Amino acid sequence: LNFIKHSPVRGYINGFTDNSTARGEGKLNLQLDIPLSDKPTTVIGNYHFSDNEISLDEYIPVARKVTGDLVFTESSLSAKNIGAQMLGGPASLAIQTDTGGALKIKLQGKANMGEWRKVNPTHLLQSLNGGAEWAATVSVQDKQFAVAVTSNLQGLDSDLPAPLSKRANEVIPLKFELRSASASQDVMWLQYGDLVSARMVRTDDNKNVRTIKRGYVNFGPVRRVPDRDGIWIAGTLPFGFSARYSGVDCS
Repeated sequence: LNFIKHSPVRGYINGFTDNSTARGEGKLNLQLDIPLSDKPTTVIGNYHFSDNEISLDEYIPVARKVTGDLVFTESSLSAKNIGAQMLGGPASLAIQTDTGGALKIKLQGKANMGEWRKVNPTHLLQSLNGGAEWAATVSVQDKQFAVAVTSNLQGLDSDLPAPLSKRANEVIPLKFELRSASASQDVMWLQYGDLVSARMVRTDDNKNVRTIKRGYVNFGPVRRVPDRDGIWIAGTLPFGFSARYSGVDCS
């Protein structure tokens, strides 16, 4: 990561790894070609991960027990079949930069809620059991990024309140996307079968902290997209429910 940060590779991937962190040890093989003439220096390197822990970005789950090889030159990165533990289960990663400078990462794995709770004991995970296969892509170019995650959630059992409850054998397509809209704004989408859809726009505040400026949550097939600030909730559900928000009873 230090090599990338202080080499031309950083420019090719637009500083994507600036906020990345890693723990653990590995083995580095490095070949430098430094011409005595005015020709540029070339680099060919290979880093072997040996049970490392890597956090690529705040939007990407931490990868633990990482094994595999990352190959890099003075202008590119690539990796195939890197093994890891993500979301409590086994996962694989592939990384590639193209000639246009875009960095692309492909991930796939199977989440394990019981194991994930051991390292991330959040309240939400207490209501989830079992696991499900998932796939994700990350692309970065010209300081713009896009993250997409998909899963059919088969094998995952949820005790969350309706409409987010489900049995393990049920198949409910889940899709999540996070994409840059500008240097100071990004947009999140969530689609949970035909039950819930959501869109949130986040904007930097005066302290460079991203906060939700506007958004909506739709229940059922209704699609209402208000074009004004605030978070708006609308839709229909085939059962009754109650909620309380800011002291207002929404039964």
